[in-house]
Amino acid sequence: MQKVLYRSTNYLFFSAGAGNIKGGHQNDALAAGVMFGAVGGAAAAMQRYNYLLDMKTGDIFPMTKKMMVDFLVNNPDLQKQYNAEKTPENKDVLVKYLAEVDR
Repeated sequence: MQKVLYRSTNYLFFSAGAGNIKGGHQNDALAAGVMFGAVGGAAAAMQRYNYLLDMKTGDIFPMTKKMMVDFLVNNPDLQKQYNAEKTPENKDVLVKYLAEVDR
């Protein structure tokens, strides 16, 4: 099940489970299952991850700090502010900067 965190004509920012997105974090759940058995695998499978869908290209990217820094490359002032955030991978912080770029 996905949860939409931000939507515009350009982007859709959402959270989803590891197995919901092709090319997402499926290996995290698999590795946890191998290392910690069924309980570890189940716990990892329940983990939510943030993704960004480019509505124009259809490309989906894991929304990480590195991805956001790359996303802000054409706006050095915003990039500097983002890098100074105490919790840069917090959903609210990611939405704040995504909305700024998406104006």
